[in-house]
Amino acid sequence: MELRDLALFVAVARRGSFAAVAKERGADPSSVSRAIADLERELGVRLFQRTTRRLALTAEGEIYLARARDILALVESAEAEVTASRNGPRGICASTRGRRSRPGWRIARSRNSCRVFRRYRSI
Repeated sequence: MELRDLALFVAVARRGSFAAVAKERGADPSSVSRAIADLERELGVRLFQRTTRRLALTAEGEIYLARARDILALVESAEAEVTASRNGPRGICASTRGRRSRPGWRIARSRNSCRVFRRYRSI
């Protein structure tokens, strides 16, 4: 099983239709149905109760949906953290004080530094 299988399962559960998900993804409805059937075969349980007019989650499908959403949210969060650290400034921050600094300059500098460090944790 791969993450795209989980994402497909969540999309079908959300939309309640193989055809709607297939249309969203530019795929054939039978390929979406086949992918879900493969997932069910791999897990050894039915995730959806299928009728000619309706597609509904089974009890096992409800449990799997909750876990699949959690997993996908964790992956999305991890990707966001990794890309955020790549996009912002990184490295070592060095600060020097000149001989003739103004009396309030040191306080202003430290306040501004705190804002920068809170925003960019990788410095």
